[in-house]
Amino acid sequence: MAARRVDVVEVPGGEFHNRWMEAQDRIKGVDRELQAGFPGNALILAVQAVIAANDAFTIRNLGERCASDRHEDAEAVFARVKAVPGTKEARGHLVKLLKAKGSIEYSGKPVDREKAQRLSEHARRFVEFVRKNLK
Repeated sequence: MAARRVDVVEVPGGEFHNRWMEAQDRIKGVDRELQAGFPGNALILAVQAVIAANDAFTIRNLGERCASDRHEDAEAVFARVKAVPGTKEARGHLVKLLKAKGSIEYSGKPVDREKAQRLSEHARRFVEFVRKNLK
């Protein structure tokens, strides 16, 4: 079976900055929402933070970002960056958030505070990995 084609859009490498600023803004909001007692909002921001950080990372390293409607495809684009140490571990953090995205945003169920804290930590770790590797 052939690998599924993932839609990407070419982006000049210098344009990673806007997505990176968005990732930083969202990850700061995660703690604010957790402290205010809104774990669902915190997780939505965590998902948005890792997607924006992933875009910044792939723009910087590949000159492209995922353009697919399927957020899982963002992980496939991330995986194409081979020369950066630590991508395997970072990929695990990204995957955890992307897999949880549907239930976080669309299930209609209240989000457990402990789950929100666990998943938010994965988001923080992924965003920190990107920060260290955007040089």
